[in-house]
This record gives sequence, C-alpha cells and structure tokens, in this order.
Amino acid sequence: MPPKVTQTCRQTVFCMTSKAFQDHFFQGYAFVGADLVFGADGLRDFTRATCQELGPGEDGCYVQIHREGTRFRVGTDHSGFKKVFYYWSPGFWVVSNSILAITDALHTNGITVTPRLSQLAAITLPRTFFQQPYSFQTIVTGVQILPLGHELMIGDEDVSIKPYRPRPLPDSYAAALVQFTDLWIARFETLVANETVQLSADLTGGVDSRTVFTLIRAAQRRLGLRRAHFFCSGAGLDFQVAQRVCTAFEERLHNGMPVNHHALSRTEAYETWRALDLGAYHPVYFPFTTQGLHAVRVGGNGGEIHRPFYNKRNSYADLASFIRAQGDTIHPDRLRAEFAQDTQDWMQWVGQNGANKSWGRVQWGRLRRLIQGQRRLQKLDQTQALIAHYREFRNRFHSGRVPQSHMGFHPLSSGFLDDVSALAGAERLSSSQILFDIMHQLEPGVLSIPFDTPEKSPTNFNLTALTPMELSRNPAPGRIYGTSPDPTSPSHSGAHPLQRLLNDVETAQQADIVQQLFAPDQVSTLLTSLRDASAQGGLSHAKDGLLASAVLSAAAMIPNDPR
Repeated sequence: MPPKVTQTCRQTVFCMTSKAFQDHFFQGYAFVGADLVFGADGLRDFTRATCQELGPGEDGCYVQIHREGTRFRVGTDHSGFKKVFYYWSPGFWVVSNSILAITDALHTNGITVTPRLSQLAAITLPRTFFQQPYSFQTIVTGVQILPLGHELMIGDEDVSIKPYRPRPLPDSYAAALVQFTDLWIARFETLVANETVQLSADLTGGVDSRTVFTLIRAAQRRLGLRRAHFFCSGAGLDFQVAQRVCTAFEERLHNGMPVNHHALSRTEAYETWRALDLGAYHPVYFPFTTQGLHAVRVGGNGGEIHRPFYNKRNSYADLASFIRAQGDTIHPDRLRAEFAQDTQDWMQWVGQNGANKSWGRVQWGRLRRLIQGQRRLQKLDQTQALIAHYREFRNRFHSGRVPQSHMGFHPLSSGFLDDVSALAGAERLSSSQILFDIMHQLEPGVLSIPFDTPEKSPTNFNLTALTPMELSRNPAPGRIYGTSPDPTSPSHSGAHPLQRLLNDVETAQQADIVQQLFAPDQVSTLLTSLRDASAQGGLSHAKDGLLASAVLSAAAMIPNDPR
C-alpha cells in the first residue's frame, strides 16, 4: 500500500490532531506592510522588533494556529495558498494542508475513511473547473476545506468557522489603486534591496505578468538598482512578446529560472507532491525545490480574479446552466446528484457569507437573491459568482502551487488588489481596466506593445478610462525577518519521481475501489503512458497525470498495510 506522509515533507506539510498538537504553531511566510516574515523564528523576531502581531489574511503562504482554552484557532494567508483541510467528530479532530496526512490520521485512529465518489470521478476530467476542488467538500467524506476569509475554531467538543475582521476599504477606486501600487512597489524594494535575495519574475505575452513587470521596474527605479531576473519559460509568440517588452525597457530576458539552491531530492520531490497535491491539485507537477529566502519567485497569477474567466470562454444563459454543463461531464450518471448538492451548498454559502469578503461586496445581495430563486441571473451576477468561484478554488490551488513549494508571491492575488476590485464597478471588472490603470501609471509606453493575442490589448474604452494616480517617489523598503535554510545541492539518488508514480499506480490498480471506479483499459493505457513518460524523462503535459492522481487518490482511502 502507499507510504504514509514522511518526515521529508516537514518543511511544507503540517498536521495537528486532538491527540498530537502544539499550543502555538506557525509555518510559511508573509508580507506585513513592506516587511517580510519568514518562518517561526522570523515571526518571533518581527513581533519583538515591531510589537505587531501577524494575524490571518496577510499576503503570503502561511498557517498560524493558537490554542484558546479547549479549542484551537486556525488562520491562513489571504489567498488560502496554505490550504486548511479539516475533519471533526465528537472527541476527535484533525487539521492539515494534506488530505493524505488526514487519511493517515483517520486510519491510525480507527476511523473509517469513506470516499466521496463524485469528487474522485471529477479528477479525471480535463476541464479547468475540475483540476482542483470545486466545492468545500473533498474526496474524503467529512473532510472539508476552510473557506477563504475565515478562521477555523476546532476542539474536542465543537467546530465552527468565523470571518476575519475586514480591513476598512479606501474611500475610492483611485485611492485603492494608490494603496495597492505603492505597497507592492515597497515590497519589491524590500526584496531588490537585499543582496542575499534573488528575485525572479515570470514574463509572458499576457496582461498579468506585464503588470507585475511594471511594479518591479518601479521598485528598481526608486532604488536605482537592477537586480531582478526576468524569465520566460515559454516559446514561440509568448517568448517573442516578452522579449519585445524587455528590449523596450533595456531589461534582459532569460529563458529559464535561476537555480534555486533549496533543492529537494528525487525522493523528497515525490513525497512532497503526494502529500500536498493528492486530492487537492490534480495535474502532476513534482516540486524539486522548497521555500527559502535566497530565491524568491514572482508571477502574474491571480489576474483572473479581477475579470471574467469561466464565462468569458463559454456563453451560458445563467449560472445554473454553467453548473449543469460541468456536472453533465461526470460519469457514471448516478454521481451527478452528489455533484449538484456540493455546488449548491457552495452557492448557498456565498449568498449567506459573501458580504464578509473584502471585495465585490456591492454585488453579493444580488447574487443572494439569485440563489434564493427570486429572479433570473443577469450578466453582472454571473460574472461575480464565477469570479468568486475562481478565486475560492482555481486561483487558490493552481496559483498556490508555486508558493507552497517555492518562496513565491502573486501580487495580483493580494488582498489589497481585492480592495481595488471591490470599488472598481462592473465595467472596469469586465474590461480588465484595473491592470491597464496600473501599467499605464508605472510605464506608459508598455501598453503600446502588443500582447500575445489582440483581444488582450486595451480597447478605446480602456484608454479613455485610465485613472491617474499620485504615487510616492521615495523608496520605502521594509525589513526581512527570518533565516533561510542552508542551501542544498540537488540529489539524483533514488528513483525518479515518475518511476515512483508508476510503481504506486501499479500497486494501486489492485485495490477494489480503483477497480470499481476505473475501467481496466483505462488503467492499462495509463500504465503504458507512464512507462513511456518515465523512459522519456517527463510527462508531455502535467494534465497527462490526471488519471494517475485519481487512481492514487482513490487508493489513499485504504488503510496502510501494517507490514
């Protein structure tokens, strides 16, 4: 049977139960203002130096747990990149960012693990909507996801969730733009000014990464330094457009990331993938690095939570039609009712709790009336609902892949940009105006350089609706609190992760639940493709591993072999 979560994952995986806990626990990193806090030691030093507390909802990737009497308060970063899954029954509970760790804890404590079959079946579907959880339910019945913007209160006697205290919104859209832009320039100054930090930023042909490019450029300009490493791992038009942007501003474009000296061995890479991703993020990416201050990676992920994504790609009459179209792809048909129940529960949650979130507040009342069936969905409601879903699930798990295994930030997922969205209005949201406003303010000429597709370029509306900003001209870098782990060299000992994946699938195929869920020819084809990928040294695309993720996730329901 598959191995349990091992100690090699201890830097990025946490698991606390009612029988094994710490009164105070912190794991990860966060920006507080322009200061960067890394690890438990960094949090201690930050608190002593500033007399400030690090609460939930800051930008970063972290979890913080405090004991309060007989219960524990669990909070995370604003974007939920450090996931919290939890299980509660009277007298026993477990909290972790690993579904595998939770199933291990349940098995160890003699609790029956029951699969949620619709969630397992959805893993194999090659749709963006299903490449991560689509509701607060998981592949294990009773194991739930802590919603964004909320803390978990859990103890032997009860469990509940409560919203974070919302940060006051600025007075206007323009004020929110200034707040976000000035703050992230200062945060990049913190990174650029520190000679021990190698700041690397993805640059593609799109809008999102170009926005981040202008923020970093502004930080370097205020400091009079050029230390950021811009890279494009794509090819073709993507690379050509990125190269054109860099050439226009006399920046060098690299075709790969710099070496991250916080390397994982092959064994650690595979076990970390199993622990963090099984049942949570279904494409197969093996993380060969871990978090460390010497290498900080920045990306443009998160832009889709400030504009339409799902309903931009497909046209549906209303939200119900969109959800029904997703559910119609789940097989066998008998599992669709469970899918419908899970998504309905999510929509009811949004309708009842959306006003607690810091963005899009004006529209939640309209969405609530929709969910209660009082009127037909209008375009604005659909946009808000699907942006909310993207933010809660797709952005959290897909964009959160890099921050949980690599020191990384996504400024467009920031809570401060959510504040901008809250004040933007429907027209700015639907037209991507927010990012054009930021780019134009920082590098006016950057909007004249074409994007990789014409529809991404600003329209006449965008250009006439640009919002001016009065930004600070003085550098304002913060401090870095915390000590990075010692650099390590990559180890090539042990089996390649793909070989380990193949071996585990070969074992898992014998499990009854796997044979019930997946046809023999499906598994046979999977094994052949994994053997080919192992021989070639890699999958042709991470989505080619969806069925392998589903098979191993199903097998995780089985108690580990005591041998």
